[in-house]
Amino acid sequence: MKHAIAIIILVFASEAARAQAHRPIVRANFQPAEQILVGQPVRLTVEVLVPNYFTASPVFPEFDLKNAIVMFPQETPQNFSEQVAGTSYAGIRIAYHLYAERRGQFQLPPAQITVTYADAPPHSAQASLQLPQLVFHAEVPPAAEGLDYFLPTTQLKVQQKWESSFKNLCVGQTIERTVTITADKLQGMFIPPLPFDVPGGLRVYSQQPVVQDQKSDRGEFLSGRRVESAKYLIEKPGDYTLPGLEINWWNLKTGRLRTETLPAVHFSATADPAYIPELPPQLEQRAPAQKVSASPWNRYRAWLRQDWMWVAGALVIFWLAVRMIPRTARWLRDARQKQHENEATYFRALIRSCNQNDGAAAYRRLLLWLERSQPGATLEAFVLTTGDAELAREIEELGAALYSPAKSVKWSGSVLAHSLKNHRFNAVASTRRPYHLPNLNPTG
Repeated sequence: MKHAIAIIILVFASEAARAQAHRPIVRANFQPAEQILVGQPVRLTVEVLVPNYFTASPVFPEFDLKNAIVMFPQETPQNFSEQVAGTSYAGIRIAYHLYAERRGQFQLPPAQITVTYADAPPHSAQASLQLPQLVFHAEVPPAAEGLDYFLPTTQLKVQQKWESSFKNLCVGQTIERTVTITADKLQGMFIPPLPFDVPGGLRVYSQQPVVQDQKSDRGEFLSGRRVESAKYLIEKPGDYTLPGLEINWWNLKTGRLRTETLPAVHFSATADPAYIPELPPQLEQRAPAQKVSASPWNRYRAWLRQDWMWVAGALVIFWLAVRMIPRTARWLRDARQKQHENEATYFRALIRSCNQNDGAAAYRRLLLWLERSQPGATLEAFVLTTGDAELAREIEELGAALYSPAKSVKWSGSVLAHSLKNHRFNAVASTRRPYHLPNLNPTG
């Protein structure tokens, strides 16, 4: 009797251990994991693995991190397979990018990842996985403690361009200057603004800076860029020196402080008798002016009496613009978003991946298209409701080609594309109402 009870206990323990071993898995890590600097990109790689295969796309969380910038995954998710305790697992890998804005400790907040997978094919199950609450520290090197800003990058390029020549300048002319700063692997928002200081006799007009981020064809972040432009107006004749610019940055490869310098510029300007200043000086009054009321209404009463209709019209136009421009911009943005997110766009991307014989991309885009065409439906339910044996066979061969341990499984993307087109054509045709001609010879 004791032996029988022990055997039963062992069987139950074995089944429990096997069920636990076949549960979904989540893994995460930081790159780099230590010696992280303020402003340096930290790559958070998150992997989810499920036994057998996914039946819907995983839902990854969006989260905020205090005193840090979180860039949500921009790159295409990566599919992979792995053997875990003798069981074939399918995995999807994505990457967030984090940027600490100040020194200190940063911990990932509690967040959940929802996965839908084939626990006992063709049956599906859903599970919620907790994002690991990893911690990293961000510091500023001692050599950069006294800087007004901290600029960590692997390479910094500074380019300067002058739109006009420094020869034969005279009062009233302008000189346009453009400075472009490019930092590898650093968001453009972290590049500091430049001080365009000028001596007396010159006036500077700074343009709105242009901040951009450069990405590869695959969506991978490459570099940040900041473009600063300014125009110098010469107001008086004389010899001038525009001071040089210095940009300090921290070289992540060598671990040292570097300085990029733009040299000072010297030029001369002569007088121009025909030049009229923007704000001409007030003429001296020959006779003392009669004292008038200081009320601004007395000053502008005549002007308002003559041009009140123009003022009213301008106010109405301004009011309409304030109300309509945001609505129009929002409508255009929503229309573009709907165009990119509609079912037809996802179906074209799916067919393109099939014709390219890219199994991983085809499987991922099949799940995305299914979410748009049949919200809430799983891949298993879709295969069962179609009643199309050929389509079901091709989808099963696609899953086997990606996640089966046997590498000899062959899959043809063009055959699956043909089956999907036929299914979609029949599904659209079945929703259209037939048109009947009216009776040409009515009776009665």
